[in-house]
Amino acid sequence: MFVPAIASSEEKVETIPLERVADVEPDTKAMDSWTHRPVEELFTSLSCPPCMSNSEPEINAYHAQYRDDPSVPFTWIAFHQTNGGDGDDVFATQEAKDRYSFYSVLGTPTGEFDGGYVESQDHAGAMDEAGSRSVAPTNLHVFQQYDGEKWRFEVNLTYLGESYSPDPTDPMGSIQDLIDGDVLDFSLYLFVIEDDVLAYSSYEEEIVVSHNVHRATVIDDDVGMINAGESYNIVAEWAIPETVTYPDGHASPGQNPIHPVNPAKISVVAVVYDNNDESKSSSPNAKQGVPRAINSATPASTAYDLENSIPKVTERVENVYSDSVELIAFFNDDDGISSSYMVWNDVESNFSGVWNIEMMDIEGEEICDENGVCYAYGNAAASTILPYQQGSSIYYQLMYTDGAQITGMSEVQLFQGTSVGDKESSSWLFWLLGSGVLIVLASFGVFTYWARQPYEGTW
Repeated sequence: MFVPAIASSEEKVETIPLERVADVEPDTKAMDSWTHRPVEELFTSLSCPPCMSNSEPEINAYHAQYRDDPSVPFTWIAFHQTNGGDGDDVFATQEAKDRYSFYSVLGTPTGEFDGGYVESQDHAGAMDEAGSRSVAPTNLHVFQQYDGEKWRFEVNLTYLGESYSPDPTDPMGSIQDLIDGDVLDFSLYLFVIEDDVLAYSSYEEEIVVSHNVHRATVIDDDVGMINAGESYNIVAEWAIPETVTYPDGHASPGQNPIHPVNPAKISVVAVVYDNNDESKSSSPNAKQGVPRAINSATPASTAYDLENSIPKVTERVENVYSDSVELIAFFNDDDGISSSYMVWNDVESNFSGVWNIEMMDIEGEEICDENGVCYAYGNAAASTILPYQQGSSIYYQLMYTDGAQITGMSEVQLFQGTSVGDKESSSWLFWLLGSGVLIVLASFGVFTYWARQPYEGTW
C-alpha cells in the first residue's frame, strides 16, 4: 500500500560545512593555445594556517570556475600532509607523504605543475605557463567502472610522434634521442581522488569541504617505451580499504580506519611523464632531476576527447510504501547503460559517514557486439527497492556507466516522501493550515458584517 509522507513542524538540522572561496576570477589567458592537459600536484593540509587561509580559497575558486567545464582543461590532485598546527589531517596518508618526498617539497602549501616544471602557489598563472609549453604529443584516455565491490580502471596511452625533437636543456638526453629515434620513454601514474569531501580542520575548528583529495596511487611509476604511432594499455583495480597508514609526524601515526569515502565522488587522474624531459620554466624553484608531465586525463576528459557525452538520468520515479521505497531511473544514452548503483544514507545530504551502495536492476533493449556478447541496455531503466522505516529520510545519488565505459553521477538529493522533518513538506503543511485559518477567518468576517446590517425582512 502506498503511504504518502506525513508532514511535521520538526525541521532537521543539516551539517553546513565551511568552504572558503577567494573573491577572484582566476585569469587563465592562453588556455585555447595549450599543447596538452597540464596537471597540478598540490601539497596542502587541513591543519596548516597558510594553506587554509590563502591557498585553499584560491584553489577552491579555480576549481569552482572549471569543475563543470566538459573539456576538463586541466587536472589537479590534493596530497594532504601533516604540516602545521595539530598535524591531524585525516587525508595525510603515507602515500601522500611519499609523493611529497618525491619532489623534495620544503613546505605547504606548494603546487608542482607538470611534474615540477613550475613550483608555485599561483594556481592559474602556473597552470597557464605549464599548459603552454612544448611537449611530446600524446593521447591519454582513462576509463573507470564500479562492479559492486571495486573499481576497474583502464588507461590507454598513444604516442603521436614528433620526429626528432631533443630536449635542449639536457645534452645527454639529446644524444639519447639521436640514438633512439622518435621514441617516448614514459612513466605512467594513476591517482584515485575524491571530490567534495567533508572532514574536520583543526585550524578552522569545524567541518570543511575539500576537493580532489588523493585517496590512493593505484599505478605508481609504470615505465615503458613506445614508438610514434604505438599505444600502451594498462588495467588496474582498487577497492576502498578499511585502513590507511599515517606517517611519522602525524597526530595518530600508523594504521588507522580510513576516513569514510563516498563512492559516487570517486574519480581518477591518469598522468604520463616524459623521462627525457627535464625542461624548466622561467619561474624560480623548478624541480631538477624529475621527469615532466606531458599529459593528464580523467574519465570526464576522456568522454570529451572521444566526443562521447557523459550519460545522464532523464527521469526518476520515487515510490514510498509502508516498509520500502522504490526508485526507477531512466536513461537516454546512445551507447546504452551497462551498470547503475544507488549510493545512499539515512542521515543527511552533507554526510561524512559510510554511504550504502545498492546495485540496480537494468532493463532495456540489449546492445551486443559482433560476437553476440551483450554489454549494455538501450533506452535503459534502472530500478531498486530498499527497506524503509516510516519517519526516516533517504538521501541518495546515482553512479552509472554506459556501454562505452563513460561514467556519470547525479547530485545528492532527498528521496521525496521519506522525510517527516523535510522543510519543504513542513512549509507545505503550514501553508495549507494557514490557508484554512484564513478562509475560516474570512468567512467569520463576512458573517459578522452580514449580522450587523439593519433588519429589512419579514422574519
